[in-house]
Amino acid sequence: MATSIDIISPHGQSPDDLTPLNLPKLYPSDHFLEGEPEKPLYPMTNDYMFRAVLQECNDVLKALICAVLHLDPETVYSVTINNPILLGTVLDKKEFRLDINVTMNNHACINLEMQVANEPYWKERSLQYLCRMFSNFLSHGEIYAVSAPAIHIGFIDFDLEGLGAHFHYSNKMVDVRNLEDDLQATGSPAIYYDSFQLDVINLRRINLADEDDKLHKVDQWAALFKSSTWDEIKRIAEGSPVMIETANAIRAMNEEDRIRARCEDRLEYDKLMRTIDYEREQLTSENASLKAEMALLKARIAALESGQHEN
Repeated sequence: MATSIDIISPHGQSPDDLTPLNLPKLYPSDHFLEGEPEKPLYPMTNDYMFRAVLQECNDVLKALICAVLHLDPETVYSVTINNPILLGTVLDKKEFRLDINVTMNNHACINLEMQVANEPYWKERSLQYLCRMFSNFLSHGEIYAVSAPAIHIGFIDFDLEGLGAHFHYSNKMVDVRNLEDDLQATGSPAIYYDSFQLDVINLRRINLADEDDKLHKVDQWAALFKSSTWDEIKRIAEGSPVMIETANAIRAMNEEDRIRARCEDRLEYDKLMRTIDYEREQLTSENASLKAEMALLKARIAALESGQHEN
């Protein structure tokens, strides 16, 4: 598969694209920006918009993490992005993964990802990210006692194969061999290691959010991410200062031409990948048909040869 920059950014890059954007330091949290957007909005399900808003708005990033993990915001004093990008510039190969890698309270490692396209091996990929994050924390020679919690938070818009339909999955390593005994004794499974966690929010199943997620407004965040009109975004964010800030950041980012170009690049790339996947499936299907035809021909030849030998 080609990996040239033209695939990543068909719009190209001018010298002006290499200069930092003049973005506001703060976005209002007590009122919405006035007027109507001049262009359709890219929602936060676009992973570049997701990255741009959360990178620029630390309060929003902190609030989102606290909501998903059901944490008291008062216990979180810092969230630091370890892999910032220069917004508006064309992505290079190192930046092409738009996951946000965060250190919380100078200790816990958290990775956030927006994945809308249904990727067949997303479960394997998310586990790889989580394992790499956990192992990378320890420097060579350090003792295991100083290892940090590792948490991957994935926002997806498709159902995970082999799992029941839910809004919020929270996965940890548990003892399945003695599961029934543990459930009878304590009412919960025995967790092998509590600080190795993979959370998944299914944006397609917001209606299945339970009371805990509603209490922490995880369903509201999910609805905000999927919203693509200014009226809908304002309706969902109304009454919550941090969500009003998020709404205004989405609106402001969408008014930056270079941000919009990068969002469009991501859509183009996703279309290309889906086309490649479709063509691969077609070739696989055609190959299977050819193999079946070849097997049939070989069987007929064998039958003919067998008949000749009998004669």
